[in-house]
Amino acid sequence: MKFNEDNTNKDTITKHLVAQFTKKDLMLYALGIGCCDGTLSDDKELQYVYENHIIFKPFPTFLLALSFIAQPINQSFGYGVISFPPESMSNRLPDGSKCDCIIPCEFFKNIEDMKEVQNNPTLHISQSLILHEDIILTKSDEGAAIDPPTQIQLRTRVISVKPRAIGTFVTSETSCYQGTTCIATAQMVALVLSVDPDMILPYNQKQVGENRIAKRNLANDTSTSDKTSKSEVIRTENQYQLPNNAALLYRLSGDYNSIHVEGDNFLVSEKEDTRPILHGLCTLGYAVRAVLHHIHQQHLTTDNIEVKVISVKCNFTKPIFVRDSIHVEAWNNNKSVGERPSINFRVYRMNDDIKNVVVDKGRLQYRMERSRQASTSRL
Repeated sequence: MKFNEDNTNKDTITKHLVAQFTKKDLMLYALGIGCCDGTLSDDKELQYVYENHIIFKPFPTFLLALSFIAQPINQSFGYGVISFPPESMSNRLPDGSKCDCIIPCEFFKNIEDMKEVQNNPTLHISQSLILHEDIILTKSDEGAAIDPPTQIQLRTRVISVKPRAIGTFVTSETSCYQGTTCIATAQMVALVLSVDPDMILPYNQKQVGENRIAKRNLANDTSTSDKTSKSEVIRTENQYQLPNNAALLYRLSGDYNSIHVEGDNFLVSEKEDTRPILHGLCTLGYAVRAVLHHIHQQHLTTDNIEVKVISVKCNFTKPIFVRDSIHVEAWNNNKSVGERPSINFRVYRMNDDIKNVVVDKGRLQYRMERSRQASTSRL
């Protein structure tokens, strides 16, 4: 079966999904990225892991985990282990059957090719997240013993398909809604390896709506390399020794890909480590913790002032393995992005004192604001 190339002139189908989570899920996610492990300021991270903290709230990157647990909006919601790939990352064949390929069928010249490449390795290349509004957590009834779930709607679509010799780059955009309010916009670039470029119809969606807002908010973000004199910036460096169960713990937030337990020989050479690969978003979580610590050290924040993350983005360049030692470098960005301060960051994998870059071009935008009052923040 062949597709007409005119199909690529139309907007791609938006997936309408829904995710539910409780305070326990928020705490489990925060623990999965190492919060309160003793390496940084535990007093600043307790707010992410203790439900009775006066300003208990989700860790800034928590919404990125929802794509792995979100389910079709017209389907009854279930709990427990979810098969990989999740609904947000899989697609349907013309007959309605599920296909584990992140490239939608309308971008294949021949549908048989889609079936052929559905098991090809897929790499997480880059990630961005724009936070528009705070999550409003569902409050418990007075005296209730049950932790009620909070519901978020996700609208996911492919906005770019770029076939190249190495494989096909797919950019997807996910908008998170609470009610009618868009609270966040995320973009992910994935590379499906070893896909013949002649199989694919290129596609590039025009930037519209909240997608345009996200693009504007991340403008002027190309200068994250170390071009500024060290005397002109404030730097901090933090090192983590990843625990043996790092990937096993983080996967409980929804990403049950087996490579995080069994490893993946395709991604490493025979001479390299075959240990399980740590989730890219888990690495990002560790990095954001270090960046927030960097900001706290500069501003000497108290309980009355808190850091409000506006956006974060990065590129993933190499895998990190369980039990690795990672090094996070954060420094002030002297180039203004609008009127918001921002921090650049980079993550290295330490190997016999040799630093290999694994996360590059990282940038976190933020502002300082007064904390919510205790009377309105207790959940």
